[in-house]
Amino acid sequence: MRHNWHLLILVLLLVSACKEKTIDFTYSPLQPKAGEKITFTNACDFGEEWAWSFGDNTFSTLKNPTHIYRKPGKYTIQLMVDSTLRYITTKTIEVYDTIPSFTCDEDTILYFRTVKFRASVWNPFKYTISYLWHLPDEAVLVSESPDKETVEVFFTTFGDSVPMSLTITINDLDVLATKRFYINERPSERILTRTAEADYGQRLFGELYETARPVTDSSAVATLNAAQDSVAQYGAQTFTRHSLPVAGHTDVEGFVIDAAARKIYLRDNGVWVANINGSNLVLLDSRPATALAIGQGALWYASTDGVYRLPLLQTPDNSSEAIPKQVNSLIGVQRLAVDATKR
Repeated sequence: MRHNWHLLILVLLLVSACKEKTIDFTYSPLQPKAGEKITFTNACDFGEEWAWSFGDNTFSTLKNPTHIYRKPGKYTIQLMVDSTLRYITTKTIEVYDTIPSFTCDEDTILYFRTVKFRASVWNPFKYTISYLWHLPDEAVLVSESPDKETVEVFFTTFGDSVPMSLTITINDLDVLATKRFYINERPSERILTRTAEADYGQRLFGELYETARPVTDSSAVATLNAAQDSVAQYGAQTFTRHSLPVAGHTDVEGFVIDAAARKIYLRDNGVWVANINGSNLVLLDSRPATALAIGQGALWYASTDGVYRLPLLQTPDNSSEAIPKQVNSLIGVQRLAVDATKR
């Protein structure tokens, strides 16, 4: 009989140990303001040690701590129990300004990188609120509309303190919030262009491009001097524009070869692509072109009204649904090159 009792107690202990442990916490008030005391209540049903991180480089080891945020914004709260990563949970808290304002999701704003600005309005009584963002000339709107709680923009200048403003209307009362943000420079690849008048460079930031500006640095000049489109090698073969086996085209003006073993070349009737053996000939752009380059996963070519970028998304038969995107309006382009060194 005693043996059975021992067995029963052991089973109960195992069942208790296998129960999932609750790791949670709450906080009050639910819409805290900057400078207001917030009480965190530990909802864990176990544990002897607690490690809190409040998301602003402050910490606590109390079971039920209080904390005051000095600035409005969004903070990630983390609670760890008994110093083990198995017992950890996080929540995001938004701390409001007592005066309607806005914040930026990024601590550092970079040139030509999309960032999000977010209105911060303390609204415990659920008043009707509307928004209108006022963007400076240096900011380009990425999101759909400037009348939302959040907007996404990128900046076309750097090294400047740029103003951002937001009109917040609460029950027909307008409040204007204005802040200035410093835009930081960052290096990037660039496309180099040579015309009869000058050499130009413009840096590439993903799908975004800065304005083409004259360049005189020795690296740009050397890269453009080395750019050519009359001789190329692929495997053990050396191709010239006169030896290209392109059916129906005896006079190829210039060409490049991409990583997929395709010859992309130009004539007076447009930009064409074909396989190395001349098969699967496809017209990419019917406008006359004067220079070609390949780099950053795209074909760059100069047409009569500017330089275009075409993603290299061709299928095995060289067909493409990609649409060329104009990146500048330089005309009379003689050479193109992609400088992959970040500058």
